[in-house]
Amino acid sequence: DTAPGDYAKEIKKEISTRFVAFGRMSDTATATYSALDCPTAPTAECVRVILLMFLFFFTLIACITQMARITINTRQAVSYQMGVLLLAAIESCLGVLHWGFFHSSTFNYWIIFLKELQLLVITYFFLLSALTAFNLKHYERKVLWPVFSCIVLYLFLVVLLGSFNVFDDLINDAPCSNLTFILLSASGLILSTVFLITGILITRRLKRQSGISENIRKKKKLELWALIFVYFIVSVTSTGEDVLDLIVSHFNDACSVFDDPTSWGHMIAIIVQHTVNLLIPIWASLIVYNIEASRAKGKSWRAVRNEQVNSSDPENSLDYDFLVGDYHSVHSYHSVPKPDQTTSDEGTNLL
Repeated sequence: DTAPGDYAKEIKKEISTRFVAFGRMSDTATATYSALDCPTAPTAECVRVILLMFLFFFTLIACITQMARITINTRQAVSYQMGVLLLAAIESCLGVLHWGFFHSSTFNYWIIFLKELQLLVITYFFLLSALTAFNLKHYERKVLWPVFSCIVLYLFLVVLLGSFNVFDDLINDAPCSNLTFILLSASGLILSTVFLITGILITRRLKRQSGISENIRKKKKLELWALIFVYFIVSVTSTGEDVLDLIVSHFNDACSVFDDPTSWGHMIAIIVQHTVNLLIPIWASLIVYNIEASRAKGKSWRAVRNEQVNSSDPENSLDYDFLVGDYHSVHSYHSVPKPDQTTSDEGTNLL
């Protein structure tokens, strides 16, 4: 017979287990450690959580600094870049809290959720730019709004259900095979594929614009494909890791290929994994947006706006549109140009 006190402890332990997500391979063996636990944690685990905490902390500072810089340089507080950087800042903040103070891997779900939202915002902006370039902007409300709203709702429900362990043990009892991670990574792969297709369409449109200098054409293509390449590779890598976790957990009943999950090799692998999957996309956005913010330095937003409206230089229109996220061409307020009609400000419809 079990004593009442022991029975109560077992119930408490079971409840605690159900409400603290174990996480994937990166946190399976170390879900009980944070930077606060370093006095009692293995050395490799202590180094891991401290390095990750500081990497996310400095990324948070970089995001806040870049947001302030863009606002000052463009005199514009609302743009798609600001939305991406705000989501990146929140993601970085959660990373600091997770690896610095709270060991619950439920934070992992929300960190990945915010990463997918960043990709969603970027994809929406460039997809809308492609529609505008082909004079199909009327599909924004008919197609983009309902589709992207459903995607956001789907991602939110997946993370919410995952946070309450609804998907636990659906595949097997190994925590790294949690269906939440697979659903999130698959969604990211689909979004990055759409982003890739959008980039191809925009690149083709850029090649057809005779009024844009070769310098600005190459510059825009480089910035666009830098984001596409990073997000697509990261999405493929993340999905591949989730599938690998599932295979390893199925055959080995474990989530790590390392015999000792507290070894230095495991620590290095996990730091690289988190850096590639979570931090590199943010760093890529910071670099691209830094280029755009530098281009607008010394120009007031109103001056850039007037420059776009009054100037026939397509480079000015293109810079303004990419910087402040204005999707409307000058003529779109009054008339819709014919598909084969080339106007002096046609570059406004591109990026």
